[in-house]
Amino acid sequence: MTTVVYIYAGTGRYRGGEYQWNSPLPGGKHDFMLFVRQDVDAPLQKVAMALTGRYGFTDVRFIAQGREINVEMLNQPELANFRHNYEDALKDGASMAWYPPK
Repeated sequence: MTTVVYIYAGTGRYRGGEYQWNSPLPGGKHDFMLFVRQDVDAPLQKVAMALTGRYGFTDVRFIAQGREINVEMLNQPELANFRHNYEDALKDGASMAWYPPK
């Protein structure tokens, strides 16, 4: 069995969720990247959608279909901050990074 981490980029409104994490304030609309550990090397949009709800997002729209992370990309200085999201997804099953409204 192969374990991969997929990334799902999207946007949604934060309402509050099940997880305790560095979340945004409720009510705002935010872009996000969801990192998901998978045993299937294919996009699992329905699984990702369910996880966005657990992280507290509603009215979610994925910007593109999920794709496997190229781990080597995380060595680039501009992407190095996401290494902890990748590692958290491997350890915990998922991780989310969000961006403040523009």
